[in-house]
Amino acid sequence: FKDAILHFGGGCTAELVSNKGLVLTNHHCGLSQVQAHSSEEHDYLKNGFWAQSLKDELSNPGLTAARIVRIDDVTKAVNFGIDGLENGAEIAKIMQRNMQQLIDDATRGTHYKAEVKAFDYGNSYYLMLKEVFLDVRLVGAPPSSIGKFGGDTDNWVWPRHTGDFTVFRIYVGADNKPAAFNEANVPYQPIKHLNIAFNDRKKGDFTLVVQAHASETDFVVDSKVVNMNSAALGLDANSGYTSPESYDGYNLAWADEFTGSVLSDNWTFELGDGCPDLCGWGNEELIFYKKENTAISDGKLIITAKKENAGSRNYTSSRLITKGKKFFTYGRVDIRAILPKGQGLWPALWMLGENISEVSWPKCGEIDIMEMVGGSTENRDKTVHGTVHWDNAGNNAKYGGSTKLSFGIFNDEFHVFSIIWDQQKIVWLLDGVQYHVIDITPGGLEEFHKPFYFIFNVAVGGSWPGSPDINTVFPQQMTVDYIRVFQKK
Repeated sequence: FKDAILHFGGGCTAELVSNKGLVLTNHHCGLSQVQAHSSEEHDYLKNGFWAQSLKDELSNPGLTAARIVRIDDVTKAVNFGIDGLENGAEIAKIMQRNMQQLIDDATRGTHYKAEVKAFDYGNSYYLMLKEVFLDVRLVGAPPSSIGKFGGDTDNWVWPRHTGDFTVFRIYVGADNKPAAFNEANVPYQPIKHLNIAFNDRKKGDFTLVVQAHASETDFVVDSKVVNMNSAALGLDANSGYTSPESYDGYNLAWADEFTGSVLSDNWTFELGDGCPDLCGWGNEELIFYKKENTAISDGKLIITAKKENAGSRNYTSSRLITKGKKFFTYGRVDIRAILPKGQGLWPALWMLGENISEVSWPKCGEIDIMEMVGGSTENRDKTVHGTVHWDNAGNNAKYGGSTKLSFGIFNDEFHVFSIIWDQQKIVWLLDGVQYHVIDITPGGLEEFHKPFYFIFNVAVGGSWPGSPDINTVFPQQMTVDYIRVFQKK
């Protein structure tokens, strides 16, 4: 097992835990590297860091990890030639010469490093032969509030109350030997690595530790595994808000509950990246839309955004429209959905005027039932927006509002995004609660008294959300349970 244990950074221990050079060590052992990579824009000390792919892992000049190849008792060899001598300086000179000879002999013809260490107050000497890795990259670290929870006092006692770890990866040359940092280096394939013991734990399992103190240092402790997954909490895959199936004074004009195994013919796909006429779909999106990113499963419409190359773009998703199939003037619209999350994601449930081909945008009008620009900063993953766009003397005019969840994010469970649209106003609601309204009776808002069709899409990148960053996880999905359109009797 010594081949799985490393001397890390000159003062810590670490463990190899995968066949691709993944290394675990303590939070404080990697803290200086996390700090070195942090900035005002990317505060990894505060927010943590997680590389989403090998190319996102961060290099650390000067950081090493060493594997012990072997340890030899060289006491006799170090002391050779000093018997009978009394001159301390002469003894030290001979011993130093012997140690250097041992080091030279041990490393000759190898890429190893060696040193001779004194033990037992100078009565024993051991030669340490080491393989020193020079390219050690940061893979992940929790926020300092987790990694240093409880401070140093809690850092040295058991049971632990802290997520005290950082994750690195060793890179080597093509020959699997240590090499200085190079983009061409590959993950190290260790002789031995430790296996993580998951012990049949399932997602949602937590270990609850209960500790009862008689004094600061005298206590009893017990632990129990408790399950906090969706089923245990009564939160099944369909959990979240559900809107009524009918409303007084309204008829159901159209609904798609996404039953069956294929998408109904009420929907068509808009494909590609908008080029050449509308590259980036008018919003500088980084996406290439494909049919293959849409699926119907368990009565749900699923649009998946992926990090993959298509055309000249690095991300794919789907964009569905009902143009020429289902279009409406006025009514109540309810759409039940779970949204994706993360920086650079831009899910939208929206409408455009059916006459867009004749008058173009924005003269056709736009009603954004729901838009979200993802990200953990500024509560973006828990905030949705409702907006309208119209033509004002040839320019885009807009008016919007937003609302924020008091708990959780829109990726946690289903929410219902609604508008109530009549001759006087458009009202936006989240889970049945109004958060925004616009009066559409003034002149110049004629767009909003004509038929509109629906668009569902998940964009990646763009002028509003910005690009994904290294913390954005792919794939991401928007799951739609239903769309229902009600009109007054």
